[in-house]
Amino acid sequence: MGASDSTTPWVECITRFAGDHPTQPGHFPDYPLIPGAVLLEEILSAIRQSEPLSYPLEVIQVKFMQPVRPDHSVTIRWCAQALDQFKFELYLHGTPTPAVAGTLRSRP
Repeated sequence: MGASDSTTPWVECITRFAGDHPTQPGHFPDYPLIPGAVLLEEILSAIRQSEPLSYPLEVIQVKFMQPVRPDHSVTIRWCAQALDQFKFELYLHGTPTPAVAGTLRSRP
């Protein structure tokens, strides 16, 4: 997976989007995708469960590079970049490049 900053460890979790995910019927029925907003919420939720945050997270930058589909397993990884910032990446199971990557900030 991506290059890690040598001073800040990456935290990882694995999750799977169900084949019958509720967004599937309306989000391209013949070619279903997990919407970007759902992917971001999954990333935010993983970080919130792991990190002691005093303030909400806001998206500073995000790039969607590959589609994520129902039944896909993904690895979400993140690391602290500065006092109030996190870098994140979401990888499809078994792929070497991120499907989603970006930066978040925790602030009031």
